[in-house]
Amino acid sequence: MKFKLITFCLALCTAFSSTAQIEATTDFGKDFLKAWKRHKIYTLQIAEAMPEAHMSYKPSDEVRSFGEILIHVTGGNYMFSSISGGQDFPIDRESLKAEGKSKEEILKMLSESFDYAEGILKTITEADLAKTSPWGNPIEASTTRSYAEILHVMREHAAHHRGQMTVYLRLKGITPPGFID
Repeated sequence: MKFKLITFCLALCTAFSSTAQIEATTDFGKDFLKAWKRHKIYTLQIAEAMPEAHMSYKPSDEVRSFGEILIHVTGGNYMFSSISGGQDFPIDRESLKAEGKSKEEILKMLSESFDYAEGILKTITEADLAKTSPWGNPIEASTTRSYAEILHVMREHAAHHRGQMTVYLRLKGITPPGFID
């Protein structure tokens, strides 16, 4: 009986230590992670709202289709988060094409890109956040961005394109899902 109790306690301790390891390690990471999870849910709801038949819809020839925007956000999520995590780009860039992909395949890729970024946020340290990466910006003459700044750019990038997708939904007569606070 004593052995079973000790085994149970060790298993419980292991479970708690595993849980502790998957939480963000910085206040920035914790705050950003909460917002990122909402961001993922809302973006996927908007993506889900567009019927499969309209994934190739674009209001003019000069812009991306709805599906291409989703793939573009996917690539951005991977790019910005991999830079901030000090990692190489994690997927084959050739896979970042909407053509020939079903809505389900595109949404799966998008969801996985949010999950990848979430993994980076859970492990990023204060020292990581202060690191910099080369960066080009047409508004400022700066040539670097901190990893924290790059994570903010990632979120702004996805939000920008989510707004674009909301307009596409409206143009197709579809009411977008309500904002998630």
